[in-house]
Amino acid sequence: MRSIPTFKLTEDEPSGGLQGVTPPMTYAEIVAIFGDPQYSYDRDREHAYKVSTQWNILFSDKTLACIYDYKMTSLYEPDLPSPLKFRRMKTNWHIGGDVEYHLGCIKSRASLLVLGTICLHWSFEKIMNVIEDLEDKPDPMLEFGITTCITAEKMREAARLAGKNITR
Repeated sequence: MRSIPTFKLTEDEPSGGLQGVTPPMTYAEIVAIFGDPQYSYDRDREHAYKVSTQWNILFSDKTLACIYDYKMTSLYEPDLPSPLKFRRMKTNWHIGGDVEYHLGCIKSRASLLVLGTICLHWSFEKIMNVIEDLEDKPDPMLEFGITTCITAEKMREAARLAGKNITR
C-alpha cells in the first residue's frame, strides 16, 4: 500500500517553481493541516510584494515543497485583496517544488505529496466533492503544453496515495 511520507516545516525553499495548486482552501484550513507558515508578509524579504505567506514543507522522502500565495494579494497589485482578506477566502493556493521534466511534462511529486497530505485530513465526501467539481474542467495550462494545475485525476491519485478508497 502506498502512503504519504511524514513532513516537517523547514526554512529551506524549493529551487523550482509552480507544480500545481491546492483545492479551494482558506488559510485556516492550511494551518490546520500544515501548521503556521514559515513567513508572513515581511517588508524586508526580497520578494515580499509577490508572496505574503508561504509554508516550506520537507517530506521524509526528501521531497521539498511549498504552499504560497504568489501575486495574489494587494502587495502585488492594489486591486487584489489584502493579505488578511485573501486569507479568509476559499481559493487555490500555489504549490511549488523542485522541477523535474520527463518527456516534456512536469513531474510534480511535490504537488502530489501536498495534495495527498490534504486528503489524509479530509473526509471521503469532501474529496469526492472536489473531484466532482474538477471532472468537467480541463487543466487551463494544457494550452501551453504543460500540466501543473489540479485535475480530477491528480486529486484521485493523491487520495489513493493517502489511503482513501477512490475508484474510477
